[in-house]
Amino acid sequence: MRKFLGEVVQTFSPSHWGEISQRSINKSIGFFSKVLILAFVVMLLLAIPTLLKLPRGISEQLGKFEALQLSGKFNMSSPIKLPKSDPVIVFDTSGAYTELTKERVVITRDKIFYRPLFKTYDLNTEELKDLKNNREQVKTFLAMLAFFLLPSVLFYAYLVVWLKYFLLIVILSLIVFLLLDLTHWRRTWKEIMVIACHVSTLPVLAEVVVGAIDAKFLIPVLSIAGLIQLYLVPAVVLSVLTIGAALCVHYQVKDSQHDV
Repeated sequence: MRKFLGEVVQTFSPSHWGEISQRSINKSIGFFSKVLILAFVVMLLLAIPTLLKLPRGISEQLGKFEALQLSGKFNMSSPIKLPKSDPVIVFDTSGAYTELTKERVVITRDKIFYRPLFKTYDLNTEELKDLKNNREQVKTFLAMLAFFLLPSVLFYAYLVVWLKYFLLIVILSLIVFLLLDLTHWRRTWKEIMVIACHVSTLPVLAEVVVGAIDAKFLIPVLSIAGLIQLYLVPAVVLSVLTIGAALCVHYQVKDSQHDV
């Protein structure tokens, strides 16, 4: 961990960019992946106060309804298990499940059983149908469900951001390589790719942390299928840092050759 944090600090120091450019692409992609994990950890730490207020927030939102009742009927011949092997959530009206065993949530015709940590709770489905009059019971269940789904949401969010930045780094490094190849500041594509992976530290941290607070500060410019958001500020910062670092590496290598 100390070594990784040392590498993070080095990405902000131009004097280390020459040495960084000689690292392998695989190690650089690994470093970028770790930085993204660090960004998500920082985001979660900053979000703790908001997460603790979630149950109260749900209760307040439900309280805005003058009347809120749900009705529904569903039957099944056998339980639906998610995932199929070692299920965490089970939907069942066949009577095969009447209590929790290893599952976290079991939804039957008459009751919903759930276990946030160690203690098991149950909620009558009739109470869930009348959200207004059973606000306290429902808010506990919905808050637990939100916390329960949080790891999955974070996992898929990590994959989306990782894929977006990986493609952005590959495309940017190719463009910078082609542009510099037309000048006397030529660097190899591999060097520029490695540099881009490392100088992405700042834009990655900024996007994940600031984006969780208010994405408007990052200036959204493009949305792909409503899942992948491209922001102007991180993209510009990454581009400027990549070009600047590539030029810095060129002069560092040139100076070292003169010294020899």
